[in-house]
Amino acid sequence: MNKSSFMLFAMAGAMTLASCSNEEVNGNDTKNAQLQVVANIALPQTRAFDDQWNAGDQIGIYTLKAGTTDIDAADNLAYRNTLTEGSAANANFAPAGKAANLPDDGSKVDVVSYYPYSATAAAGVVELDVQKQDNQAAIDLLGAKAEGVSTDAPQAVLNFKHKLTKIYMKATAEDGSSLSDLKAYIKGMYTKVSYSAFVDELSMVSGDTKKDVEMRSADGSGFRYVEAIVLPNIDGNDAATRNIEFEHNGMVYKAAISADVKFESGKKYVYNVTFTATGVKIEGAGITNWEEVTGDDVVVVPGGEAQYHYNNIYAFGDATPNGWSIGEAVKFDKVDDNTYTATFAINAGEMKFPLNNDWGCDWIMPTENGVGLSHSACMLVKNGDSRDYKWKVSADEAGTYTIVLDVKNMTMTATKSE
Repeated sequence: MNKSSFMLFAMAGAMTLASCSNEEVNGNDTKNAQLQVVANIALPQTRAFDDQWNAGDQIGIYTLKAGTTDIDAADNLAYRNTLTEGSAANANFAPAGKAANLPDDGSKVDVVSYYPYSATAAAGVVELDVQKQDNQAAIDLLGAKAEGVSTDAPQAVLNFKHKLTKIYMKATAEDGSSLSDLKAYIKGMYTKVSYSAFVDELSMVSGDTKKDVEMRSADGSGFRYVEAIVLPNIDGNDAATRNIEFEHNGMVYKAAISADVKFESGKKYVYNVTFTATGVKIEGAGITNWEEVTGDDVVVVPGGEAQYHYNNIYAFGDATPNGWSIGEAVKFDKVDDNTYTATFAINAGEMKFPLNNDWGCDWIMPTENGVGLSHSACMLVKNGDSRDYKWKVSADEAGTYTIVLDVKNMTMTATKSE
């Protein structure tokens, strides 16, 4: 939620708000010391929680003695968006309870604000946990400060900035197939952070442990995207390889973002993800300022190496022990992310390798139809493809074999037992 050009000011003159109190200053001069909140967002409107205020949004307000971190009067007061539904780039905020007032003696204060509001914030410190990504508005940490505000200079302009980091991945399939079931997980991430609004500083929460974070997924225009708000690389959260797992069509794809990429506060890291017949390719499209997405801000970042992985692989066909009964197909053992192996008796006949023990799945097939076991080159054939290639085993080849599948290089090696 990008909430920039945030206006917080005390209105002078005859305007009187409900629940406000007027103070007499210099005899007949009347000044309204209550703060009025107006939010203005002049940004491209792509996703509501990035650049618009949503109905019910609340911010926390502090007033500090000018130039210090000492609280003057307003101590974590909640101000609520006055929208009753939907979202808007421009919105007013009103006190959710007690109103914030400026000092009636004309002394200056600094106004500090943060989003999202937390009733448990103390001395300007708020904690967030970003593990759950389904409601990103609730974890889009923002902060702002305006200095030298008083009844004589009542207008406080608060320019809110994002304090965390966003990862955004636009996903497409090379063959144009649907990615509606796509899920993505960032593995082993710290998720808890502490923010001191008074000094505008992030710190790690003691005792936090690394967790897997499921990214938020949604449909774009002709593509699927996944995104996550994560902690920037600050003291205690050094940049390291970020392993990402994609789940699609019953299979797992693995990739990584290099440790050379340091996640910075307030930046959005944009990647293009392409699912191919042999793997998933991630290309770094650029880094943008979260607040302003302009061509001048784009910096190329490296994409991680990616590989294609499988949950299960089976051997199936009349050359296998259980014939064409796919529910009883021989299951391969997983050696590592790239290697699967199975030892079984192979008869004269045909076989291919489904990625599930049912008909509606993808298949590993030889690159040519009707070839013998010496043909090692294989390929992934998507469900619905008209090709139905199989290895054809002759009577002379029959025997007990150990089959090794290398799914990274797409090779099949058949070694006959002595």
